[in-house]
Amino acid sequence: MNKIESDFVYYGIVFVLIVWGFLWWKIFNKARYRYPLFMGLVMCVPPVNIFLFIVFAFQNWPIKKQIKKLQNESIEKVRLSLEKKGKETNDKKRI
Repeated sequence: MNKIESDFVYYGIVFVLIVWGFLWWKIFNKARYRYPLFMGLVMCVPPVNIFLFIVFAFQNWPIKKQIKKLQNESIEKVRLSLEKKGKETNDKKRI
């Protein structure tokens, strides 16, 4: 392999790793993980990326935790407003 071919292969590998890390960074960012850039870069390290991929697949995502929290808060608000309306209706019936 001559110098030009080896440079082409080297730059090709570097380009693929940069794109790979960028794509993982976007995925971790959308999943609302902390430090998505670092995690995207770690996904370029061969033994670590398999372990991190398995953890990522089976762990509860932060965005799901946030959605669950917001759902619980909205359910609580609806319950309180229904209780308040029920009390107002009972007060009107008493008069």
